[in-house]
Amino acid sequence: MIKPDDFGLALNEASRQLQTGGDLEEVLFELRKQGADKIDSIKVLKSAMGITMGQAKSLVDRSGTWSDRFVQDQAFHQMVRDVASKLPAEKNGLNVTVEEDTPDPWLGGKK
Repeated sequence: MIKPDDFGLALNEASRQLQTGGDLEEVLFELRKQGADKIDSIKVLKSAMGITMGQAKSLVDRSGTWSDRFVQDQAFHQMVRDVASKLPAEKNGLNVTVEEDTPDPWLGGKK
């Protein structure tokens, strides 16, 4: 996780690299090397590139730098959906909504 005081520096450096034609994968690799977690990387890309949170998440998920986490994250999200889908039977009057996989914004709404 990037410390709050260092977030601005990381954002400025990522913005500079991307504006001068730097490679997105190199930017993500440097962020991770500096201690950024996946959420930090998403936030930096969102701000540096002026894109939506969903688009930034998609870029991070599809990057080689974070590929080791993508499979684990997908398995975790599926487990949560499976558990949550069992809640309506036990909800005791609570409204429970289980969201399906979020479509990838870069793939025209496809997963």
